[in-house]
Amino acid sequence: MGSYELLPKELRWLCWHGFPLTSIPSSFNLDKLVDLDMQHSRIKLVWKEFKLLQNLKVLNLSHSNFLIRTPNFLGLPNLEILILENCKTLVVVHQSIGFLDKLIFLNLKDCNNLINLPRSICRLTSLENLILSGCSKIGSLPDELGNMESLMELLVDGTSITELPLSISSLRNLKILSLRGSKGSLSRSWYSLFSSWRSPRKGPNLMASFSGLYSLRELDLGYCNLLDGSIPSDFGSLSSLQTLRLSGNNFCSLPASINQLCNLESLIVNNCRMLELLPELPSSLVMLTARGCTSMERLPVNIGLLSKLYMITLNDCKRLKSLPEDLPSSLSSLSIEACKSLECLPNLGNLPSLRNLHLSNNNFCTLPASISQLSHLQTLYMRNCKRLQSLPDLPTSVRNLFADGCTSMLLTDSKNEVEIAELESSEKPHKKLPDIVKKSLLQGLYGQFDIFLTGSDVPEWFTHQSIGTSLSFEVPQLLDSKIQGLTVCAIYAAEVEGNEVLAAPSFSFRNKTNGRCWSYTANQHETPITCQDQIWVGHIPHTKFKNPFKGGDQVEVSVSIEQYWGYFPDIVSGNHSGIEHSMQVKKCGIHLVYQPNEKSSHANVQEIIEDIDSPSSSITDEVGDGPVVNTGTKRGRNDDELISINGLSSEGQGPKRLRSEPGQTANLEEEDKSTLKLI
Repeated sequence: MGSYELLPKELRWLCWHGFPLTSIPSSFNLDKLVDLDMQHSRIKLVWKEFKLLQNLKVLNLSHSNFLIRTPNFLGLPNLEILILENCKTLVVVHQSIGFLDKLIFLNLKDCNNLINLPRSICRLTSLENLILSGCSKIGSLPDELGNMESLMELLVDGTSITELPLSISSLRNLKILSLRGSKGSLSRSWYSLFSSWRSPRKGPNLMASFSGLYSLRELDLGYCNLLDGSIPSDFGSLSSLQTLRLSGNNFCSLPASINQLCNLESLIVNNCRMLELLPELPSSLVMLTARGCTSMERLPVNIGLLSKLYMITLNDCKRLKSLPEDLPSSLSSLSIEACKSLECLPNLGNLPSLRNLHLSNNNFCTLPASISQLSHLQTLYMRNCKRLQSLPDLPTSVRNLFADGCTSMLLTDSKNEVEIAELESSEKPHKKLPDIVKKSLLQGLYGQFDIFLTGSDVPEWFTHQSIGTSLSFEVPQLLDSKIQGLTVCAIYAAEVEGNEVLAAPSFSFRNKTNGRCWSYTANQHETPITCQDQIWVGHIPHTKFKNPFKGGDQVEVSVSIEQYWGYFPDIVSGNHSGIEHSMQVKKCGIHLVYQPNEKSSHANVQEIIEDIDSPSSSITDEVGDGPVVNTGTKRGRNDDELISINGLSSEGQGPKRLRSEPGQTANLEEEDKSTLKLI
């Protein structure tokens, strides 16, 4: 290890992760030290004898899994930050901690062998943050907790605490309080959590309300097994409360006084499976999230009056029968997925701000025609709506349309109605969908989009194709036309089967003629992990080109889908853990789309469109999962018509899943610029 005496006497910051000794030698020159960071150390006792470090302000021994007890803190009079997170063997916090007059931050998270805190901790009048999350053996807080007058954050989630000290009402500066429990701990009753506040028989000075917590902004009582009556009825006294989390509890109703929370912005009641009805909500509410409230049949009567409400999420509310006609016009996101009792939607035309509409896994047969009035709608999810038969006109603002699994769908446009799906076998790919892609390009829907299909071959109409991950081509000399866009294709498959993933194909272009390079990365999309070959088709409009191609240019293209992640949600925390998998690109293709000059005939383009629609070019519609995309036939033709460099009447192998995002923003970067990758 060398000589510790060689440490400079003026040393102010020492960071030694994985420190190998069981204690810090007395020969260490630490007199000037301000910050000592020894995370993941093998320390059992910080030092064997009393140590005076008057300049030390930060002590971080997190993840030191051999640490048994903290040091005597009398030698650290100026300590401000003490971090002992995830010290699994820590059982004793020295009582001298109460003399740390300048301590403002104390983190004991996940010290799951720590049973109690010394009462002297309540002397820490400067402490602002006390984190005890995951200290599963701590069953109570000291009665004098209210003396910590500067405390702003108290996190005791994942502990065994069943009763709060009465003095908590004296914490006038407390802004964040989390008592979040464990979803699976239904045997542990949290009724007593507030019972001492409610029963005047226990003493004359007992608190009976929240009235003292004037500064509280965030309150998390999720998964505490709260029942009806467990929460004090005077919630309205929490005048500063902005976020209220009550997920995973067993009450049937909430106190009516919640309407008095004049600053409440977020109400989260996910997985409250016995909750039947929400009370009237405060006009300040911005976000309402009630996933998995399987007993709730309707929304509060005053929901239409909430002029600031931005988001409503009601996924998996299986008994929800209807939505009010007067949803607030301020809504930007409405999610009502898997609400099986909801058979129809109200008039949506009064939601001018709506951008995201999630309707997947429902039993609708039709969607309201008023959806066409949603002039700001960008994303529409309606996956696995197996009874949905048709789409109304969609607004021109839609960029992302997810409609896989709509097995009864009819795709309509202003001219005709084309039956897309009549599901009989998941083994039958739909061969008309590549033609729909081509038709979309011709009819003016040539903004940026990405489509995910099922199939093993690059469609025949792609001009340049190759086996493997790269190809080269020469840009044709067409003096009367210019390139309007590139349509790109990749055939890929996963190496192992799995669950849903996020995938992001990427193309790199190198113009060997002028030496310029640029790249395109598709937006990520959720798709199942499968060893079955998948097709990705993306379109890049010329406005996204960093370096336009010219006739005669020699271009080299490579494609990769280097990483994707499978997501497995943690129901309690709401977080997701990622597992990386690899993908194999098998084939790729490039197709150049040209804009004709002013002399080109509009009739010629129209003839191509009609040729696609004609019986001679149509193919029997047989679909696996019944993917559907409204290809924009109602959006109107752009001023510039498009033609393909080769014919458009050939077949292409199609998908069981189709996702189209016209107008979507891409990642197009010069080679010398950084590229954002979301993985």
